[in-house]
Amino acid sequence: MNDFIKMSTHQKDKLTCDDVFTLYLGDVSKQVNQVYFKTVVKFVLLYRDCMNALGWQKRRTYLNKAGMLDQDKMVEIAKIEQEKGVPEMPWRCKEDL
Repeated sequence: MNDFIKMSTHQKDKLTCDDVFTLYLGDVSKQVNQVYFKTVVKFVLLYRDCMNALGWQKRRTYLNKAGMLDQDKMVEIAKIEQEKGVPEMPWRCKEDL
């Protein structure tokens, strides 16, 4: 928490969800036992996966409504990675590939 408090507003605005989760887990790790920490980590990972899935679905919906789905660079990157055999990421919508 001290790391977050020491950050400027500009630095805080640039934080990603993963950065926030990392700061949170670092803080929690100092306050709980190892068994409970493992539970918290599992929850955070599942929550992150859920946020990713919903976020990418929302992005796809808005791009589709705007008629810009074919211009989405992330879909193209996913297709290229799939052709190369890169493991599927949980945020990817199967219908995009």
